[in-house]
Amino acid sequence: MFKLLDRIFCVIAALLASQFPRFIDTYATRLSGHVAEAQRVVDHFTKASESFGLTLSQYIAKFGSSIEPEFQMQGQIMQEAVFRLSYLTKGFIALTQAEWYIKPLYFFRYLDREVALKT
Repeated sequence: MFKLLDRIFCVIAALLASQFPRFIDTYATRLSGHVAEAQRVVDHFTKASESFGLTLSQYIAKFGSSIEPEFQMQGQIMQEAVFRLSYLTKGFIALTQAEWYIKPLYFFRYLDREVALKT
């Protein structure tokens, strides 16, 4: 019985070990697209802030300090977009520049569930 379980475990481990690096590479490719899209969104916010002579941080703070709940929510959305760009970029750089044996650690550290599920 233990020999059978041992063999089943070895087969499953071998399958995972052979497919996981490819999955990480595919995930990194998808992640690069999400980074580009997040950058595009933040660039639009930056251009809007500059048109008013403000930095992006000042622009977001202005929305956040508004008495209107609609503007406060827009400020939160912008702040989340900036955070997401930073998080995705860190994950992408870590995955693409890491040695093969460290990639799984970075994969789990910077995992974006939305991207992973669509990979």
